[in-house]
Amino acid sequence: SNWKQKKFSVDDLGIFMARVKECHTSDQIFTLSKNTLENLPVRAKQLGLHTDEVFLLAMKTRRLAILKKEEENLNKADPPRWVATLKGHFNTMQKLAAKYDPDVQKWTKEIVDNLREHFSDILEEI
Repeated sequence: SNWKQKKFSVDDLGIFMARVKECHTSDQIFTLSKNTLENLPVRAKQLGLHTDEVFLLAMKTRRLAILKKEEENLNKADPPRWVATLKGHFNTMQKLAAKYDPDVQKWTKEIVDNLREHFSDILEEI
């Protein structure tokens, strides 16, 4: 199947949601994203998906972890450190995507842009 014809929406977590629902903390969700990236070919085979698709699911899972982290740290967050963390995530995500084709890079950038927009207030403050 030509998976590229299926447009990825930022919130389309699909199969991953089932796994993510078992994860309660941002750290657990990050671990899920990390493990998925480390075993991409295996995961793709298990899920019957293209490796590019699984990569994007991992990026979406990472987005979810970042949003969850925000929720957990709402009142105790150290803004400068949080901004540094966010920027680190954005750079990492785009670096990881650079190994993939232009469509994957574009969709990863959309996920990152969505996060940048979500955190625009705090990113502008510092």
